[in-house]
Amino acid sequence: MTPPAPDPLPSAAPGRADRWAFPILVVGLIFGAFSPIFLRLSETGPMATAAARMVGQLPLLALFVLARPSLRAEIAGKISGKDFAMLLLSGVFFAGDLIAWYWAVTVTSVANGTFLANLTPIFVAVGSWLLFGERLTRGFGVGAALAIGGSLVMMSGNWTAAAGSHNPWGDAAAICAAGFYAGYVLALSSARRRVSTAATMTISGISSAIVLTIAALAWEPQFWPQTTNGWLAIAGLVLIVLIGGQTLIAASLAHLPANLTALMFLFQPAIPAAFAWWLFGERITLIQLGGVALILMGLTFARKASRTASAPVEA
Repeated sequence: MTPPAPDPLPSAAPGRADRWAFPILVVGLIFGAFSPIFLRLSETGPMATAAARMVGQLPLLALFVLARPSLRAEIAGKISGKDFAMLLLSGVFFAGDLIAWYWAVTVTSVANGTFLANLTPIFVAVGSWLLFGERLTRGFGVGAALAIGGSLVMMSGNWTAAAGSHNPWGDAAAICAAGFYAGYVLALSSARRRVSTAATMTISGISSAIVLTIAALAWEPQFWPQTTNGWLAIAGLVLIVLIGGQTLIAASLAHLPANLTALMFLFQPAIPAAFAWWLFGERITLIQLGGVALILMGLTFARKASRTASAPVEA
């Protein structure tokens, strides 16, 4: 097994890296929460927007690879066949998540689609147990139940307005999106134990870009934006959401259980709501605040349980 290349996380001692991992995950989630904002500002369809953001990062990744001989050496020969396959698969899973999610919200209610897509932690819990031997403690189970319940409470205000606007196929697509994202987290978590963040994002990003480009060209007529504002939206997705958010999340996965990482995504919808309240004066209801409180309580339980659990076993 080859040692990983240098990482954004401090690596002087394993304990120090573990302490930095959780704050880095939180910052990554905050950056990632800007995705729906830039998606709303995009002038192309959702599939083309997703593809453009993945393709848009490729020139930056190429420059980064060219500038770092150690990274080129790692990608060329220091990554095992299993890890390389996991990284390619993580990109396919990420693309599948975006495709399933974007299709789901066009045929089912946003409330249904959002809640069902947030079932990712359940899929990750099963997958991490089967693949990595990670066992859930009772405290983590309680925390997960509280966090998922809080997510449901947060969106409860949308259920009445959405009644009758969903169908089983859209709900099934949202569940598939949750499964795909769980696959992305698990595959990335497995490879990140031995592969650097830079190599991880390069290989996974190329894989996602290929799948999403094929899907966008097949389903949507316009691929690239036509105005400056449209290009700025893509730039925001590339620099803030993808390079900022996804890279930091990938960096944290080498030091955090996949279960806890997946559960943290339940808090992400609260971040754009807070920004909308601060920037645009959009009202936040007491029900939404109650949901956020339940999610935070659940995440606290889950994180404490993860600290006391034994370290995951490598696959």
